[in-house]
Amino acid sequence: MLPPGTSSEPKAGSRRAGLYVAAALVGLALVALFAYLLSSNFFDRGGGGGISKVRVPGVVGLDVVQARANLEDFRLEASVEKTADNAPAGQVIAQAPDGGTRVDRGSIVALTVSRGPTKPPVAVQPTVPELVGLPLDEAETALGDEGLVLGETTEEPSDDFDEGIVSDQSPDSGAEVDEGSSVDVTVSSGSGLVLVPGVVGLDEATAVADIRGEGLVSSVERVPDEEVAAGTVISQSPGEGKEVETRSTVTIQVSTGPEKPSPSPSATEEGAPLRDLTGEDGDEVEAALEDQGIEVDQVPADKGACTGPPGTICSQEPAPGTVVSDGDTVTIFVLTKGKSD
Repeated sequence: MLPPGTSSEPKAGSRRAGLYVAAALVGLALVALFAYLLSSNFFDRGGGGGISKVRVPGVVGLDVVQARANLEDFRLEASVEKTADNAPAGQVIAQAPDGGTRVDRGSIVALTVSRGPTKPPVAVQPTVPELVGLPLDEAETALGDEGLVLGETTEEPSDDFDEGIVSDQSPDSGAEVDEGSSVDVTVSSGSGLVLVPGVVGLDEATAVADIRGEGLVSSVERVPDEEVAAGTVISQSPGEGKEVETRSTVTIQVSTGPEKPSPSPSATEEGAPLRDLTGEDGDEVEAALEDQGIEVDQVPADKGACTGPPGTICSQEPAPGTVVSDGDTVTIFVLTKGKSD
């Protein structure tokens, strides 16, 4: 029991002090709550209140999947660019705008994401392409496409490939070589065999031209013949139509006409008719005439004056039938080296 005269109700001053303390505590709590909600974008997450901006959350260091989810919570979109970095693959290593920046809802936040450390490049050696069967220009292009160059080019006859087509290569196709390496090729010059043309009955110049035109070499032998005119081909070896390799020799026999008597004219003190000396050897005729007391003057013949080996007499002065005697001079025009076809 309370002592007599003591009231059981608390004093009014004590009640008021308690109310002040309680009100202060509630106010502090409300301030703290507001500050927390403001810092966490609580007021920006809702759709109401007419707020159009949000604060960008910081996502650097997060996995890209989690970073996207965080941005979507604030109605923001993400664009991702991957780059090599020492950070684990998939981790966000940068963002723009930075975390804490206020932007419009729906804005794009650019994320830079690591794809992991850069691996050292693996050196790849070029592979030699297949060149056999290609024209030379296409083969050179194919090599250039692989970072290679055309090396030594050799021509050889081939029965399998047309002229100008690559018939062999080194290194072979499929070989791995260093970039910039050269590849040697063999190019077909066509079939190695040609047909011998028929030249019997032709004059010597035409026959020689026909033989050379087939890539063959001519060899001329001169023989007397009672029936075939001088300068005409009597025979040939190999014969017409034979298959031979290019640069092979075709030997032809050319008529010098009927066989002539001894080249020595029978000159006397009274003189004797000078016979036709053309087609004979100049040195032999000169020796024979000088034995008879006749002087001989050898003069180089004009190019194309006649056919025959060097030393052949093409023409003479005086003309055949002219009487010459001891002490007279006969001029003979003779093919020199380089004049014959």
